[in-house]
Amino acid sequence: MSSKTISLKLLKISIKIAEFLVLDVIKTDKSIVLRKISKILETIKCSLFNFKIKIHPTNEVLVKKKFYFYFKKYNWKIIIDEKIDIYSCYIITEECEIDSTTSAIWNQIYCVSGLKKEK
Repeated sequence: MSSKTISLKLLKISIKIAEFLVLDVIKTDKSIVLRKISKILETIKCSLFNFKIKIHPTNEVLVKKKFYFYFKKYNWKIIIDEKIDIYSCYIITEECEIDSTTSAIWNQIYCVSGLKKEK
């Protein structure tokens, strides 16, 4: 085997191990969706008005409680979606959409690495 082939196989194994480890950490950390939303708020430059957050129904009370000020002041809306991962969110504003779902993040990692994700 060439060194390029070996490197690609090692990279693929490393990404797969990282995916298992991260998903395991995500399963034990209940506040991860709150941190995702907070981080997005810190980095986006678009308007806070007409902000919609798509989340799993399990997180509705938690998100409303944490971001109560924003819901009240900026008229935010929650879109409940049972199909979205429990630790993910999808943000919609007038200017942009931000896919912060777990599957989107892993698809980006595979895309950047040049590897194809196995099904």
